[in-house]
Amino acid sequence: MSFNATIAKLTDPDNMPKTLSEWALPAATIAALGLSIKLLIDFTKDGKRAPVMSTWVPWYGSEWAIERDPDAFFDKAQ
Repeated sequence: MSFNATIAKLTDPDNMPKTLSEWALPAATIAALGLSIKLLIDFTKDGKRAPVMSTWVPWYGSEWAIERDPDAFFDKAQ
C-alpha cells in the first residue's frame, strides 16, 4: 500500500470515531502525553534533575563504576 493510500484510509470520515466512548482513549492518551511533557519541562528547569554522568558505554558504563567504588561514584556525581 502506498503512503498516499494509507493517509487517505486514515483520514476517511467513515473510519473516524463517532461516539464519545470511541474518543475517550485517544483524548486520554493525548492529555497524559501533554501532562508528562509539561512535568518533564518543569522538573528540568528548576534544578531537580538527576546528575548526568558521561560514560564510554551508555547504560553499562555507570554500572561498572558503581560496582567498583560506589562511594567515589556518588561523590563524583554531586
